[in-house]
Amino acid sequence: MLFRQIAKVSFVLLAGIFLVGCGGGTQISPPPVSPACDPTTAPAIVAVTVQNTSADNLSDFPVSIALDKKHFDFSTTDVTGSNLATWDSITGLALPHWVESFDPSAGKGLLWTRLPSLASSGSTTVWLTAGTIPHCQAQPNDGHAVFPFFSDVHDANRWTTSNHLVVSDQISPSPLRITSRQVIQSDGT
Repeated sequence: MLFRQIAKVSFVLLAGIFLVGCGGGTQISPPPVSPACDPTTAPAIVAVTVQNTSADNLSDFPVSIALDKKHFDFSTTDVTGSNLATWDSITGLALPHWVESFDPSAGKGLLWTRLPSLASSGSTTVWLTAGTIPHCQAQPNDGHAVFPFFSDVHDANRWTTSNHLVVSDQISPSPLRITSRQVIQSDGT
């Protein structure tokens, strides 16, 4: 008899917790649905076909996209290429990307993106967009998200030093001056 009462109380408690978690029967309006992200509404979009000529299935594979003024309008983006983004053309989801170089005056640029998968001897289309897309959150420009190992000048902020050395990721247009020389020794390994 005591077991039935405990089981009944447990059931009532679980049902009560479920109702509280679900709103307890009170009318709660659902959250407003935000408009869907549509990368095809970007101010500029270029369809890039990526082909896998190898016999291997690829996964999480970095792919370079070379930009030149014959195939890309550099006036559609800012001077740094920071508002470029890559998208999966089938799902419409943002892909990780990194802008290695971007020079609108020369009409050249190099961007990398990471494809989740690409079948052997297969191809896929990636959308390259420029400009702000309403209701869309593109992936940030991040080499760490594209490559299995990545380091650039901005990683200098994470370096630890000894002997009160200062490491900076700031570029100085002045000539390089070495004021105090130090030797780094290695044991050959």
